[in-house]
Amino acid sequence: MATKKRVEKQSFDPFYKFAQLVGIIGALILIVFGVSMLTFYSTIQMVMPMMIYSSTMYYSFIIIGILGGIVGIVGAFMRDPYWAGALMLIGAMLSVPLYFGFFGIAFLLMVLSGLTFLSFRK
Repeated sequence: MATKKRVEKQSFDPFYKFAQLVGIIGALILIVFGVSMLTFYSTIQMVMPMMIYSSTMYYSFIIIGILGGIVGIVGAFMRDPYWAGALMLIGAMLSVPLYFGFFGIAFLLMVLSGLTFLSFRK
C-alpha cells in the first residue's frame, strides 16, 4: 500500500486572523470611500465647471488614498507577519490624504492591524 502524504495546513494564531480581518475591513472602507469620492467629485465638476482648476490636486489625494487601500489589502494577505505589518502601516500612512483615512476609521483599523501583525510571534 502506498502511504499518502499528509499536507498540513499552516495554522495561525487567532490574533493573525484578527489582524487580517481588521486590515481588510479598513482597506475596503478606504477603497469604497475613495471610489465614491471620485464619482461624487466628477458629478459636481459637470454641474459646476469652475471647480476644474483644483481638480488635479484633489484627484491626486484621492488616488493616493486608494493606493493606500490597495497596499493594505496586499499586506493583509501576506504570509510573513512582519512584511504584512509593514505594508499595513504604509497603507495607513498613504490613507491620510483621503480625509485622514475616512475620518480616521480606516486609518485606525489599518494601524491596529499593522501593529498586531508586527507583534505576532511564530
